[in-house]
Amino acid sequence: ASSRSTTPSSPQTPRPLQAPSQQPIPGADQELSSVVLTTAEVSRAGIPVSGGLYRGGTSVKGQKTLDECGASYPSEAKRVARIQTGYVALSDPHGSQVASNEVVRYSHGGAAQAYTEIKKSLKNCPAHFADGGKAVGSNTTIEPTDAELTHDQVTATQLVTIGKQRIWSSITFLYDGDLFSGVYVFRPTRSAALAAGHVLAAISTKKLATAVAAEGTLV
Repeated sequence: ASSRSTTPSSPQTPRPLQAPSQQPIPGADQELSSVVLTTAEVSRAGIPVSGGLYRGGTSVKGQKTLDECGASYPSEAKRVARIQTGYVALSDPHGSQVASNEVVRYSHGGAAQAYTEIKKSLKNCPAHFADGGKAVGSNTTIEPTDAELTHDQVTATQLVTIGKQRIWSSITFLYDGDLFSGVYVFRPTRSAALAAGHVLAAISTKKLATAVAAEGTLV
């Protein structure tokens, strides 16, 4: 599943997601599993959630990571492992998705290439673009660099419209070594999306740093 196209919906075929140290994600790169945001961590943004894997959430083949602004991303071919989870608000009887986290391992140099590509596409994003299915993205704004996040980072806000439904998304792309974490938040207002996105991206930054450091100690 691509990251933003299922914005208002609950994750496909969700299943409980616990801290990877307690329950490794079946079929996933186990080192990459340590980077995935847990439901407890997502709830720190002030929105108690349940979480689950997307259908195809541990696959690279047939699944997109970068699909913003209708651009092409050659770096997609350099992904070697991927996990994507979605988080649903416990208080919402309709099961609306409020966040998603996508983590990827690239072959050497792939993360740097992806970072260059996403910055370029967001800078040149059209006023309106298809965002998967019936969704239309618009009002793309690149946000200021955040000193609490990874050195290679970019955050943007977008308005997503599906029929008469409008929702704001905050999308943060974090790169550290050969690893990537995408933090996608969906809220009724731009300010709410940014606030929650900041909390989750800061947590994700620390988890990326820990994983990269651990990989550096492997023989």
